[in-house]
Amino acid sequence: MARRFLHVVLMPADGGAVRNFRITSGALRGALVLLVSLVVALSASILFHIRTFRDAAQMDQLRGENRALHAQLVEFGQVADRLEEGLRLAEKRERDARLLAGLDPVDLDTRRLGIGGPHLALDPPGSIRSEELRQELLEQSRRLDAMQRQLEFQKKSYGEVLVALQSRKERLDHTPTIPPVRSGYSLSSGFGARTDPFTGRSGWHNGVDFRAAPGTPVLATADGTVSYVGHNGDFGLSVHIDHGIGIETSYCHLSSAGVRSGQTVRRGEQVGEVGSSGRSTGSHLHYEVWESGRPADPSTYILTPLVIVD
Repeated sequence: MARRFLHVVLMPADGGAVRNFRITSGALRGALVLLVSLVVALSASILFHIRTFRDAAQMDQLRGENRALHAQLVEFGQVADRLEEGLRLAEKRERDARLLAGLDPVDLDTRRLGIGGPHLALDPPGSIRSEELRQELLEQSRRLDAMQRQLEFQKKSYGEVLVALQSRKERLDHTPTIPPVRSGYSLSSGFGARTDPFTGRSGWHNGVDFRAAPGTPVLATADGTVSYVGHNGDFGLSVHIDHGIGIETSYCHLSSAGVRSGQTVRRGEQVGEVGSSGRSTGSHLHYEVWESGRPADPSTYILTPLVIVD
């Protein structure tokens, strides 16, 4: 089969010699293939270098971000250290608060059970490829989870403390802890066995007598509700207060009463005036405390010492 040729004629524009070339079709195809291969190789090389430069830039950026993230983690760790120290101090104060509230301290096993449980630490995002950074993030997440659990436990414990303190406060508010006469008085007779001033015989005295001038203000010794106002035989004009915790107080031989039955009174509020009504040897206040229906020594309730002068 005859070979086919391609004639190429080059005619210079300046009128120079004309040149004539003859190229076989196979050589032409080879030259074209070589040219395309060179173009493809050159393009691939350019793309490779572009990607290499871009990856290098991204790596530099990632290294910078990792350094910044590591620095933030270090700073966060220092903050977490201070928070943990604060939690330890708060735990000590919580123990003190429980003791003040009359509650038993939380033992170590109970505290561990209250704080323990599966960690809720979040997995580091997949975009973080550094295993070191992933471990640091995981560790800080676990610390945060532990601190959160400890805070929740202490919050619950403090709630118990507040309930206990409120209960104690309410009981204290309704406990007769002050003298029924603020000043200008002396104690003429205490609680217990004594000689009856009228008969001269041995008897039992259910209260404490506060000798004071007529008209001296008589005060409620604790919060409560007035349960009785009126003349009560030998006790004369009397006021009774129910304090709502199984304790009642009585204020007797009054010259006047400044409250009515059913009225709510507060500790230190005036309920009457010292007098000598009923069976009395002189101006004084006969004061009684009843607990669960039985007479009790008022001096055991009053916080300030009482001294009987005669």
